[in-house]
Amino acid sequence: MPDIRRHAALLAVMTLAWSGVAAAVETKGALYGDLRLSFDATDDASATPGPTYSVTDNNSAWGVKASTVKGGVTVFGGYERFISEDDPAVPGFPVELTRQAYLGITSFCGTIKLGRHSTAYADAGRKLDLFYNTAASGSGGLADAGSIFGGGNSHGSSTAFNADTLGSAYVANHLSYQSPAYWGVTGNAAFFAHETNDSDQDHDYGVGVEYAGNGVTAGVQYLDANGANGPTWGIDVTATRLYAGFARERFGVGASYEMLGLSAGADDASFLMLSGWYGLRDDTRVAASFGLEDASVSDGSSVRIGLFHDVLDSFTVWAAARHFGGTLLPDADVITFGASYKFSLGFSS
Repeated sequence: MPDIRRHAALLAVMTLAWSGVAAAVETKGALYGDLRLSFDATDDASATPGPTYSVTDNNSAWGVKASTVKGGVTVFGGYERFISEDDPAVPGFPVELTRQAYLGITSFCGTIKLGRHSTAYADAGRKLDLFYNTAASGSGGLADAGSIFGGGNSHGSSTAFNADTLGSAYVANHLSYQSPAYWGVTGNAAFFAHETNDSDQDHDYGVGVEYAGNGVTAGVQYLDANGANGPTWGIDVTATRLYAGFARERFGVGASYEMLGLSAGADDASFLMLSGWYGLRDDTRVAASFGLEDASVSDGSSVRIGLFHDVLDSFTVWAAARHFGGTLLPDADVITFGASYKFSLGFSS
């Protein structure tokens, strides 16, 4: 089995060695953060009488990143951590407060990245998710309002492969490669090492291709998750995402369709998310999304609509509403008023 820790140590040594060689080169970095808080009213038609009210931290995070360049080669690294977590660790579902921790190298050959970081599969859906990390995420109730069960993904995208804090959107023991762009087309591949020494040890991998240019983004991403660092269903999962988007200065639309193939005789699941936004002004936009899931835990459909306003370049406030109607989960309505503040304190040496 490839020892991911040995490769990580080797990459770290290479990074330190390069830093020594490039001592005369300016090194840049930043301490940054994204603070996200909302006040939410929820009525999920469950056994708990509603409506209920809460103040939710929508996966606020902080981090530090740095890079140095010499001769067309960039060495970079980053560390990112959740500021707080609303939910306690559930048995079998520990909350991982470290969101990302990685090192990487970029050259004319492309980018190699090693450590814990987001998958290309999740990144492809996040670009089109207008309600990413708001209390309008998930499928229903306060359990989805920025929590480990729904935070970071909208209904219509698979929680296991898109949510920030539970599942396979951010994966440890993750070695990824992204090619340079040729005529707007990039390719990517990833390997996820399974480090447990059980008898059915297996490794995961992902591949994809994307086109970006002239306002168009389109691609396909594939994951094979055999349990190395993936969903804790105890069964093998394959995930395929087809996605496309089109944006101009004042409007944008997007679509994502996922197909999850489950082993052990389970029904395959499908996820559809349609999204769009329109700029009323340079600093104000209205957004909407439609989600449809079949053969999933949150089987059903949902509609979201929201108004986002940039008070400052780094300070955004929003008001949003969501209705979910499902067959397995109770119907749920959420109204949320939130704000996010992003900061970046740069440094160089």
